[in-house]
Amino acid sequence: MLTLKEDKILSKNKRIVYEIFNLNPFTTFSVNRLLEIINKDAQVMSKRTVFRAVKKLIETGKIYCSEMKNRTRSFELSKNNYCVMTCEICGEKNFVKISDNNIDQILMAYYDFSLKRLAIEVRGVCEKCC
Repeated sequence: MLTLKEDKILSKNKRIVYEIFNLNPFTTFSVNRLLEIINKDAQVMSKRTVFRAVKKLIETGKIYCSEMKNRTRSFELSKNNYCVMTCEICGEKNFVKISDNNIDQILMAYYDFSLKRLAIEVRGVCEKCC
């Protein structure tokens, strides 16, 4: 959910796009996928409008471009700190939110480094496939 301050800053279209990310915190979205979701819910929006909303959300630091494959960018929430565990046999993914603020304090104290986002990827074999 958006805070009252975020709700006032973002336009209606940006709020709609941002809410999709908030409702699916560990999911990456392309502009085309966002467009499908928005138009499926009868909140008709053009592709150009979605692009502008994504651009503004990147500028404000709410989302970032997490990957680019086949000339398609994928975006996800910036505030997520998580570990994703992927089974190399079945492809199942499990997400674990990392909420330990000590990591931030350690990085600042020892390395003068401000943490914006943390993602850890672990690959192995899940319990079902063992």
